[in-house]
Amino acid sequence: MHSIIYDEKKQKAAGVRVIDANTKQATEYFAKIIFVNASALNTNLILLNSTSNRFPNGLGNDNGLLGKYICHHNYRASMGGQIDGYRDKYYKVSKPAECIMPNFRNIRKQDTDFLGGYVIFSGAYREKISDREIEPTIGGEFKDALSEPGGWGAYMYMQGETIPRETNHVRLSKDKKINGEFLY
Repeated sequence: MHSIIYDEKKQKAAGVRVIDANTKQATEYFAKIIFVNASALNTNLILLNSTSNRFPNGLGNDNGLLGKYICHHNYRASMGGQIDGYRDKYYKVSKPAECIMPNFRNIRKQDTDFLGGYVIFSGAYREKISDREIEPTIGGEFKDALSEPGGWGAYMYMQGETIPRETNHVRLSKDKKINGEFLY
């Protein structure tokens, strides 16, 4: 998706403009309601690309804050592994639980030498069918192979917090383009 189409007469969003990745041809779709749910960075890209006479700096960007205070969570610390054995053991839940240990630091007072917090996730899982080497075929043997449980694995990862600051920002380049589109 490239941008949201703003109707100057109705003073509201009226549709979206989509650019075909292969042909670079624009197609416009119109609707009564427009939802933008493209994650933090891509939502900003779409809104910054959505310029009009009313919004020359991007849709809804009257205060100039669009693209500022951007932050995301850091997922750099992680580990995982396969567990030997237990291939013949079944479990009777459709969604195994994940253990989440929330941040209990820096909540009421600054008690560490860093700002923000973190959370730790851990869990165990069964191999997905797509991770197993099952020869694609048809019939009873294939059905039996699919119904056999896969191996077990476990994982743990940490999520660190990025503090929102005005200097954490994204913006469109005024002069650099790829395929006619401005870059962040």
